[in-house]
Amino acid sequence: MNKASTVEELFAALESPLRWVEIKGLGTLCLRALTYKERNEISKDSNIKVPGKELPEIDMDRYASLMFQTCIVEPKLKYDQAHKLINGPAIVIDQLMKQLNELTGLDDKGRVLKDAVDAAEESFR
Repeated sequence: MNKASTVEELFAALESPLRWVEIKGLGTLCLRALTYKERNEISKDSNIKVPGKELPEIDMDRYASLMFQTCIVEPKLKYDQAHKLINGPAIVIDQLMKQLNELTGLDDKGRVLKDAVDAAEESFR
């Protein structure tokens, strides 16, 4: 029979892992994954209503800026600083976004990856 986790074990498992990465053109950064709440807030804050369309679209510049501000632990950035990063070379910023999305379990559109959902479901079995 399986033993249930303690409250302490449950919350310890929720701590965001840190990852130090070297990104050519940016240097060494410390990154962390988004929390569930942060992911939902960034998604909501990045949606824009487009006249004539039923569903909102994602403002990818705002989305990336919020991801950088939230997930880059070192050096810590303010929003305006994070927003300046989107003006960097696409190949460099794409590498950073790839690292952040991978760490958080998202695809390049900010949607939760099926593999991340499957892994989370498997952890509860």
